[in-house]
Amino acid sequence: MTKRLASVFFFVLAGVLPGAVSPALDAYLAGLDALRQGQYTEASASLGRAIGLQQDPAFFLARGVALCLGGKGQDAVADLQRARQARELGREPELWIYVTETLYSFSTPDHRFGGPRAPATAAVSMPGNMMQGGNDYSSDYASFVYQEMARPVQIARERRTPAPTQAEFNRLSLQAGAWFANRAATRKDLAEVHLARAFTQHDAGKYADVLQTAQFIRPVYPDNPQIQYLVGDSWAALGRPATARKQLTLALTNAPAYPEAYVARAFAAARVGDERRARADLDVLQKLKPDYASKYRPQVEKEIAANKAAGDWHQLYDTLVKEARGGAQMEPLVQRAMELLRAANNGRRRYDEWYQDQWRQLDAAAAAAPKDPGPLAKAARFLVDESDLIKRGEEVEPRHGLVPFRTQISRRQEIQKAIALCDAALQLNQNHVASLMTKAMALERLGQDQQAEQIVNYTLQVAPRDPEALSMRAQFLIGHAGSMYAQAKALRTPRTTSSSHQETRSDGVWNVTVTTYIPPTPQMLEQASELEAQAQEYLRRSEAAIQAALAVTKGTFAGVLLQAQWDMESERFDAAKAGLTEAIRQQPYSLDANFALADLYSRTGQTDLKEQQLNATMNLVEMSCGWMLHQAWRAINAGNAQAAGKALDVARLYDPTDGRVAAYTARFAQMTNNNAEVQPQLRVALAVEEAKLRLDQTSQAGANQPRDMAQLALNLRLRDILGRPLVASNPNAAVALLEPGAVWAQRTPRVGREAQMFEAMLPRANAPAIPVPAPENAATVMGEVALDYGKALKAVGRTDDALAQFLRVVDFGFKKDVANIGNGNGQTNYAGIAVNRVTGDARAQAGKILMDRHDCQGALNVVETGGALGPLNPETNETQEVARERNTVFAQAMACKGQADGERDRGIRSRRTGVVITASSFASRTEERRWTTIR
Repeated sequence: MTKRLASVFFFVLAGVLPGAVSPALDAYLAGLDALRQGQYTEASASLGRAIGLQQDPAFFLARGVALCLGGKGQDAVADLQRARQARELGREPELWIYVTETLYSFSTPDHRFGGPRAPATAAVSMPGNMMQGGNDYSSDYASFVYQEMARPVQIARERRTPAPTQAEFNRLSLQAGAWFANRAATRKDLAEVHLARAFTQHDAGKYADVLQTAQFIRPVYPDNPQIQYLVGDSWAALGRPATARKQLTLALTNAPAYPEAYVARAFAAARVGDERRARADLDVLQKLKPDYASKYRPQVEKEIAANKAAGDWHQLYDTLVKEARGGAQMEPLVQRAMELLRAANNGRRRYDEWYQDQWRQLDAAAAAAPKDPGPLAKAARFLVDESDLIKRGEEVEPRHGLVPFRTQISRRQEIQKAIALCDAALQLNQNHVASLMTKAMALERLGQDQQAEQIVNYTLQVAPRDPEALSMRAQFLIGHAGSMYAQAKALRTPRTTSSSHQETRSDGVWNVTVTTYIPPTPQMLEQASELEAQAQEYLRRSEAAIQAALAVTKGTFAGVLLQAQWDMESERFDAAKAGLTEAIRQQPYSLDANFALADLYSRTGQTDLKEQQLNATMNLVEMSCGWMLHQAWRAINAGNAQAAGKALDVARLYDPTDGRVAAYTARFAQMTNNNAEVQPQLRVALAVEEAKLRLDQTSQAGANQPRDMAQLALNLRLRDILGRPLVASNPNAAVALLEPGAVWAQRTPRVGREAQMFEAMLPRANAPAIPVPAPENAATVMGEVALDYGKALKAVGRTDDALAQFLRVVDFGFKKDVANIGNGNGQTNYAGIAVNRVTGDARAQAGKILMDRHDCQGALNVVETGGALGPLNPETNETQEVARERNTVFAQAMACKGQADGERDRGIRSRRTGVVITASSFASRTEERRWTTIR
């Protein structure tokens, strides 16, 4: 099967131009490959060849890192000092000089503690700001290579304590080398060789390798359909059809005539029960490449038959709930939930695929009429209308903000693409009304109001009585005023902002999202009032133009909608509602009319009606119940049982395959004292969430590949809520329930711990409005599961396994002698740290096991690092108990260590715990203690 799209036009769009990679870059990449694998001698040799061909400072930096990790400190510093001369590399060469000096106990003159005249053996003095992240590297990266890899070696020398074992240092240096190599490999001039390598790996069936290689291309060319196809098809081959489907849809959005991607998506859809999508893709394939359609149709039909679920999915959900109430075990419930999901998947509305379908049709129409500007203008208008994803998403949990239904690389980029299409149409006809007005709308979206106004005025000069020109001018004017109102509304509304950035780590390239909650300030409220006044004045000046448009559109759907929008912007809300209701009656599936009605409810402060209408609007393109869950959350927190019950009923009607429906229903049952319903609803929610994971894991080939942590959030939280009470009453059942969640904690990479687990949040009846609840990170949620799993293992006598779990949770916490670094950019080295409420308990549990084994030093090492306990969590009210347990173990370990040092029967004062301890012989295990708070 040919997978390479060879046209020059495609490559220009994709961003990767064909061409050979230079021998120097080829040697550089070989050196990075060897460095990533810990082959430092081979890496140095390959990088030396690259330097011989091209004196690139990046090559010297890479060889310096390889020499440093390979044990040649002085040679490493020579290369790093050469690399430091290039400003484009930022502070990274300097950072690695400090790392090298720290590892090998020497210092260059300008790094010596005491200044250049100090002796060469003087200690290295690295300023703290070197570990703070910036544009050149992140805090986490700098913290790891210096504090976690290099500093322990120096500390052991200075304190004359045991140094890290060779195995431990090898593990750390391998991770540091991989982290550096991955960052260095993600550069634009290497994209071509990475893409060629990905194709070779894909053809050889090395699908996991494709996923690794793709990470070095996607940060540079995120919208390249070739790599999106390779990634999607590789996920499919690894048994992850749902994950594959999303990637393949991205590929088809960027390359609508990509036959191989349609084949792969048809298989992926069939494997999750979506017969309609699978057959629709085969129909497109029939037009694009009939021989492919004939070749693959029988296999796709076989997959459809194997995964087709019979029955109505609402009835299947009712059956699932009934079986849960009847006490069915989890495994049968999960199997029933998989039937439910397959049935619901058949024809399920997905906005990303709807968008791709619309774009494919528009693209095909433009290709079929190359001399007609009309199809180009329609395509451009589609891009402009759909670029604003605030109209295509949902909000559920507090602080989360809107979650869009499709991936968008850049809103600005999509609008600029629309402008390019308009320009192409205007080359065919410079006075084409739709193209001119669409370009004006696009420019207005980019904030270029003056240019937009000029185009509008020009259009009216060349077509003063054209109905389309008049109508589109009115849309432009009303839209501009509406944009001002929207800005004012945004200023008045507490904001939740999410900023995403690429983090290149030792385990790959990750998308990291940071969410911030921002309440409105007095200045923002004042600015909002000014914008509203400007909008009113703008409408007043535009009234004549809008009335002219209304006159030519009277009696049409466009006229009804335009009048309603004009009434709404003029604050004639009753008339606007009547008009929008009529528009929706005429065209029930109009996204513009439906969203405008939701906006009307928002303007008039009718929050519940707004959310209900938004839910209905979103379901025109995406099966979703998020807005009703948002309403249910608010009602439950307010203790409004009637409103909560109604909202959950509507949510269940729209999409019961969202596990949050049952999870919130459990909280609603608690609020209404319907305690018999709580456990069944929690088990239904877990069954649905587990079924989603299994449906996206049809084979074990990719079982160890990472998942999006958001997919695991509710699953992990439900396992812990259901499993924690069983630890004491039925530990074997607790082990079975908690083990799958603990497995994820074992293999989730370090960066995965940073994810904010919004979906793990649940409403709480009569919760205070302030403070607004914030999500926990993945480290905390996974740590809770692993902690309780360890307790269950201990209860059934599997002490070694329990200790391993406790130590994993300890690893999620703060580390001894590693300072916590953060800066103004929001970059930290502790974003993936679990709260002390969890890690403190794990330290206490691990310490008790080690004390039982008379490993006093081991217990002390585990317990004494961790700092103060975190804030009380209403879900797990254990803070005081954890504090007592940890203090007790610390006291025992200190007493035991004192005896081992020959200090038996002497009081040991600990300022860390704030107690005075007196202990008798620990060997007899009948010691007495007196606790006194230090004043």
